[in-house]
Amino acid sequence: MDFCSYLETHGIHQYRWAASSRTDCLDLNRLQKMYAVGPRGLFFGIETGSERMQGVIKKNLDFERFEPILREGNRWGIRNTTAFILGFPEEEETDLDQTLLKALHYRRLGTPRVFFSKLTALTGTSIYRDYLDQLQELSQTSTTSPQNYAIPFVREIILSHPDLFSSFYHVPHPHFSSDFLVKFVEFANLTVNACASLVEKTLEATRSRPTELYRRWEAWARTQGIEYWDYHTYNTGQFREDFQHFLEAEFFSRLKSPEMFKAYDIRVLAHREVRVS
Repeated sequence: MDFCSYLETHGIHQYRWAASSRTDCLDLNRLQKMYAVGPRGLFFGIETGSERMQGVIKKNLDFERFEPILREGNRWGIRNTTAFILGFPEEEETDLDQTLLKALHYRRLGTPRVFFSKLTALTGTSIYRDYLDQLQELSQTSTTSPQNYAIPFVREIILSHPDLFSSFYHVPHPHFSSDFLVKFVEFANLTVNACASLVEKTLEATRSRPTELYRRWEAWARTQGIEYWDYHTYNTGQFREDFQHFLEAEFFSRLKSPEMFKAYDIRVLAHREVRVS
């Protein structure tokens, strides 16, 4: 806030800038003062949508306190980003569900950017200290390190020095494989950014949990040869179309009674979301 006060005192309002903040370092009054002197982008590392996991990772964010701040910032035109991490070793399936539901909710509040990344053992973190001697499997994807092992000697160096190249490795999880986490992270990114309202409606109508919907999607995508986890070649526009085909094949065609699934509403929503793309 000292920086904002300096800009205000010296009448400097012509610049537009972005910043990162913990959610509990802001309130509506501070946000308004910041907005007056130029920030048009704010990054919030939420990490997990599970209250239990907030305690486990010692972040302890208050979701109820943060929501009005996020909502107002979105309304004012601030390009807010809420970032989540999946793959904490203590995470259970219900925590994954709660995190994806929280991200869908934030997207539906108008948050311009919501994204997920797979947990990485960055140097100096408790994850690095606790799991360094267990880093054996190279991660398939990483948001912090380009995954390109085409040059043999580069791969050799990474494999020989996990202490230096820890972000290239999969942090072992007692319940979820690297393959599961890689695919679930990409599924989460696609659902939130391609068709959040449709996914929420589908979860509500089918009384499914996000991980249940994911497993059904994964099985169907495999039969169709859809490699949705490769973000270099697969985009949100493709996912919108494929997800609609998935709903048609897995839900609409098997309807026995309208009480089981509100097909008409979701079909209308599906076509509306595809046309937006």
